[in-house]
Amino acid sequence: MGLIEVQRVLAQLYTNVELREKFLANPQQIATEFGLNSVDIEHLTALSAFHLREFANSLQHKRLGEVSKILILTEKSLKTKFAELFLEFTSNYLPSGIKKHRDDAIAFAKFIASPIHKDILEWCQEIALYEATRLQLVESKKLLIFRKFRYPLKQIIQSLFRGEEIITTKKLTLVIWVRIPGQTTWYHYFVPIPGF
Repeated sequence: MGLIEVQRVLAQLYTNVELREKFLANPQQIATEFGLNSVDIEHLTALSAFHLREFANSLQHKRLGEVSKILILTEKSLKTKFAELFLEFTSNYLPSGIKKHRDDAIAFAKFIASPIHKDILEWCQEIALYEATRLQLVESKKLLIFRKFRYPLKQIIQSLFRGEEIITTKKLTLVIWVRIPGQTTWYHYFVPIPGF
């Protein structure tokens, strides 16, 4: 096998916690499953557990730094839980393609908003979905997009930027994004829905 195959296996070992732990427990078996030859196996097994875990950890923290710059509101809403959830998320997800940080941020926002996270406040999940929608607009060819949210997002966002404590109740809000034909800039509006 060649260098490309070994690098592919290394990339998976650095980014997949479960596979990394299986490899550290039985490197010969995992390397063989990937079809590596004896020389490649020897190179991989020479990696120390410390080196493998340290490098994987540094990659996770680099990704965390990049995503926190993109999901500013989500990070402000979740505070220290943001990093904790991101490290959990990265153990099972690796972005691909040329816009990795954006794709990482979108997938992480959806992970946060997943129903499995019952311990996350609903308005925090909605902030994550709001930011994911905003990021997805970059690729959209549409001129008009709207999303319904269960909380007064404009009020929440203003409070987050001012560093105020968020005290809110449900209030149905429509967020409308509009793009003028031929332009790349999106404009958005928060429309409270009366009676809800």
